[in-house]
Amino acid sequence: MAGGKETPRQKMIGMMYLVLTALLALNVSNAVLEKFAIIDDTLVKMIVEDNKTNERKLAGILGSSSQDEKVLAAKKKAEEVRKLTKETVAYLDELKAKMRKEPDGTAIEGEELVTNTNRAEELMLDSQKPEEGIAFEKQITGFVNELNKIMGLKTPFVKLTRKAEDFEEFKNNTNQLDKTFLQFTFEGTPTMAAIATVSQMQTKVMEYEAVALDSLFAVAEGVQIKFDNVVPMVRAESNTLVAGQEYNADLFIAAASYVPAEMFFNDKPLVVAKMLLPASIWEKLNLERLEELMIRMDLLMHHTM
Repeated sequence: MAGGKETPRQKMIGMMYLVLTALLALNVSNAVLEKFAIIDDTLVKMIVEDNKTNERKLAGILGSSSQDEKVLAAKKKAEEVRKLTKETVAYLDELKAKMRKEPDGTAIEGEELVTNTNRAEELMLDSQKPEEGIAFEKQITGFVNELNKIMGLKTPFVKLTRKAEDFEEFKNNTNQLDKTFLQFTFEGTPTMAAIATVSQMQTKVMEYEAVALDSLFAVAEGVQIKFDNVVPMVRAESNTLVAGQEYNADLFIAAASYVPAEMFFNDKPLVVAKMLLPASIWEKLNLERLEELMIRMDLLMHHTM
């Protein structure tokens, strides 16, 4: 994947999901299915949190006041990425809703949903009506392709339609290697586990979006000039005055920053030594500048009267 790292929480949930998926192959008891319900609930909460985080990232990008062409392009891309992600997540929500209903529309709820072993498989692998499974794979593939098209990163985002061979835990499992993405994902998979699988896919979609927005935020932030110290300054046209001479000067505000500087010579970084003055000295210097400014203005008024 193009940049980005999973948080410890994401890694933990991903590992729990893989362990439970492996246990399904052993035809274990309903206790495992109940754990999938818990995992899904956790994933859904993570999706909500990730959505809020990505909205804030988008706001940060759009909040840049720079009119630089790169920033304007980053803003446009960020909006496109957010729109693409929201559409994909919404589609996956609709798919999970279908898995929670029988073909006639009857809701599958509570313990019945946890113990249901066939609805999701029938929906996604129906040889007579394969549209739902095909649409799912097309949607996920399309998301990654479109994201790569928008971002144009040197290292593109990798596919999310992963088969057994793409997982370290399953690459040597001869019972899984010949399966397609849809078969590997839904064949023999109880409904609750399938729903958790789709939720897991949503978290990956949100993760890809976060990486994309972080990249765009770096562009928007990179052209901004930041400072954390402001001082009044006077720049006189002449350092000396004679009686009756008009005093002329530029009054302006100067900005500085305590952010560590990066300097290079012949493409090699230089060691930058930084000397910080105590706050009391800064305050004294600022007061002296203000006093100097007031004195010079007083002289100007005195000589022009």
